[in-house]
Amino acid sequence: RGDVYLSVGAARALLGALASSNISHVVMTDLVPEVVLYNQIGVILLKLARNLEHLEKLRQATFAQWQQAAQAANLNFRERNLLNSPLIHSLYSSLEAGARERLQLRDYFNGLNFFKDPAAFSRLKAMADAGRIQVLEGNLQDPEFISRLAGQLKALGLTVAVVDFSNA
Repeated sequence: RGDVYLSVGAARALLGALASSNISHVVMTDLVPEVVLYNQIGVILLKLARNLEHLEKLRQATFAQWQQAAQAANLNFRERNLLNSPLIHSLYSSLEAGARERLQLRDYFNGLNFFKDPAAFSRLKAMADAGRIQVLEGNLQDPEFISRLAGQLKALGLTVAVVDFSNA
C-alpha cells in the first residue's frame, strides 16, 4: 500500500513527492515523447547513482561513460538499451543542458531538491531502485488512459494522493 504523486510533465514530480512523507510512489505522465524519454533516463540515472556527486556526473556524462555505467549496473533490458543508444544520449544531453540553463536562471537549485540534499536523494534513489517511480506516455484527459492507470494502481493497492496538473 502507499500514496502516489501523479504528475504531468518534467521531473518536478520528484520534488513534489519529497514534500510529503506519505508519498511512496511517483507516476510521471506526458504526451510529449521527448519529455517521457527525458524522465525515463532521469530515473535510470537515479538508479545508477551512488551519491549526489555521481548523479551529477551521470547527468553530464559522455556516451562512453553511459555505456560503461550501463554495463556495470543491474538494469533491465529496456533501461540498458536506452543508455546504449547514441541518439538517446544526444537527445537527453540537449534537453538536460536546456533545462539546467533555465533552472539556474530561476535560482531553482537553492530550494528543496534532491540535487543538494543527501537525505532527499537517498529517499528518491530508494524509490527508483524499488521500481516505485514510473514514467508513462499518456494523456490525463483521456478516459481510457485514466481507467487503465486507475486499474493498475488499484491492483497494487495504491491510492493517488496528489495530482499535479501544472503542465497540463
